[in-house]
Amino acid sequence: MAPSGDMAPLEGQAESFSLANLVPQNPGSNRCLWEGTESAVRELALQEGESGC
Repeated sequence: MAPSGDMAPLEGQAESFSLANLVPQNPGSNRCLWEGTESAVRELALQEGESGC
């Protein structure tokens, strides 16, 4: 599972919309808890780089 916003090329964004990347979610969790987690991980990757060791 990966948000399309994390896919750099447009082709990668389009490929993220396949049914293989689909998981039913509770709207309250997706808009609050999960969005916060994705944002924190994205910020950490930007600060530390993708390998981040």
